[in-house]
Amino acid sequence: MSERQSDGIIVSRLVAVVQCATFGSVWTAESAPYLAQLRARVLGAPLKLQDCAWRLSLGVGSSAGTSVKDATAVFDFSLAADAPSGAATSATVTSVSVEFTRDELLDFFTKLDRVQQQIDSLSA
Repeated sequence: MSERQSDGIIVSRLVAVVQCATFGSVWTAESAPYLAQLRARVLGAPLKLQDCAWRLSLGVGSSAGTSVKDATAVFDFSLAADAPSGAATSATVTSVSVEFTRDELLDFFTKLDRVQQQIDSLSA
């Protein structure tokens, strides 16, 4: 290795050390407000159920002497994501509508019951 190459390596490492020291001093002085802003921000948090409405839809038909009844339940969920503290608006609301047949609704409630049992076992 020549003297010129070794000088270049030393200079580049010195520059890196100076950059790290500069970053460290700026971080020490400015990290508190930046971290406070990050803590106030919600990243990827789940939406919370704000309201729920439901209705029963019954389709009735008749063909060649047989009657057909097709019942479905429609749920309208209002989901809200909490706004960061200090924000002008309170929350962002998203509406979701879900339609279930009898069997789908039974399956859904069975799964919800299983989730409730798991939550109860963890909190007991």
